[in-house]
Amino acid sequence: MKRFLLIFAAVAALALGTTACKKPAPQPAPEIHSSTGVIREIKNEGRILVVEHQDFPGFMKAMTMPFELKDPALAAGLKVGDKVAFSITATDNGFPVTAIKKLDQ
Repeated sequence: MKRFLLIFAAVAALALGTTACKKPAPQPAPEIHSSTGVIREIKNEGRILVVEHQDFPGFMKAMTMPFELKDPALAAGLKVGDKVAFSITATDNGFPVTAIKKLDQ
């Protein structure tokens, strides 16, 4: 029985030692997707834009939907009816707009 406990303790120590030294798994690069669209509504003091957008190729079909801005300052100078080019980043919590530019009408 004593021998069993010694072997068990050695195996447990070895197992703990190998798991404690493992590096965390690398995180996948965030998916960034770009499209164009027209701003249909500005909500929540400029933190959310409702955009009628074209396809995000290979990611999302064209539709009208709200997008949260990663930084509300991105909405500076934008208004309802503006045509925009913008990028979103796919996250676990949604698709925040990370870049946006007003296009010539």
